[in-house]
Amino acid sequence: ALPICNRRDCEPCHPSCATCAGAGADACINCTDLYLMEDGRCVQTCSTGYYFDQSFEIGYKSCKKCDASCLDCNGQGEKNCTSCPNGYMLDAGLCIVGTVCKDATEESWAEGGFCMLVKKNNLCQRKVLQQLCCRTCTLKG
Repeated sequence: ALPICNRRDCEPCHPSCATCAGAGADACINCTDLYLMEDGRCVQTCSTGYYFDQSFEIGYKSCKKCDASCLDCNGQGEKNCTSCPNGYMLDAGLCIVGTVCKDATEESWAEGGFCMLVKKNNLCQRKVLQQLCCRTCTLKG
């Protein structure tokens, strides 16, 4: 690891850094071979919410952030999710809203049901909960 130098003193980089801009583990510019770059720090494996980027386009191994719709993923974009946030289900790599909204049932239309709540509060028109039940609820009214 190359040392970081100011006018008089040199401090060694953190052991995980190949080059650095400071002494800490989060001040790496490049990582040593055994580590992956993730948001400016060097890690041995990608954290939850990040995936291993195999492109090497930047010249070193790195972890990139998953699509915002995924909790965890194994690649770029919304179709590579491996787990989803609460209330969402994994369907062929996509995080979709849980079953209550996937298909509007009679119960969803009952007084106090999910679709009635959506309709009464004009949530679809107000673009709130739009990807939830709106499509299936509006089919019926």
